[in-house]
Amino acid sequence: MREDSVALCHQLTSLDRSKLAGWLGSLSDEALGAVERGLAITLDLPGAALGA
Repeated sequence: MREDSVALCHQLTSLDRSKLAGWLGSLSDEALGAVERGLAITLDLPGAALGA
């Protein structure tokens, strides 16, 4: 990402693709993994554990 950002994994919402304005950037593998873990915990997916 161009600027520091925060992913609020506990505040899920849906939106229509047509509402997206454009490309903002990409995440490092480490940051993407952290977001995936946060979403797995929020959605109570099997194998998702705090601190894992």
